[in-house]
Amino acid sequence: MASDPRVAAVRSPFGPLSIEKSSEKSMVKALSNASLLRVAKKKAQRKRSRGPNRSIDVRIAELQAEIDKLKSRKEGSKVFSAGAVKKHRAQLELSAADYALLVDVAPLTIYNWEHGRTKPQAAQLERWLDVKSMSRADAWKKLGY
Repeated sequence: MASDPRVAAVRSPFGPLSIEKSSEKSMVKALSNASLLRVAKKKAQRKRSRGPNRSIDVRIAELQAEIDKLKSRKEGSKVFSAGAVKKHRAQLELSAADYALLVDVAPLTIYNWEHGRTKPQAAQLERWLDVKSMSRADAWKKLGY
């Protein structure tokens, strides 16, 4: 390859390329191809180093689900009030102790919620929202009455 004076050797990531010296266009083209190959190889390496087959769409879907969950919690907290707990317990005709069994909290917690002293934590709020959607018959049935 180097023995012919009309041929120049150009290094590329995939081995040496031989180019005729007389043709400037072909030399420029070969050099740009070598550069493009180098860039493509670097991009491929970057893609491999990003992680185990996680596409952006999957991550976006996960984040959207998290956002939706947080929004529902926020909407649930807007529904919660001391009066709402008191009103719902009265509609179900339950004592604070029975209502506490449904929500799976202590009776004193129900008393504190009704008087506005405390607010439910996230898990308690979710359970309270489930109980709030129950009818009187369903609540009594769940308590065994």
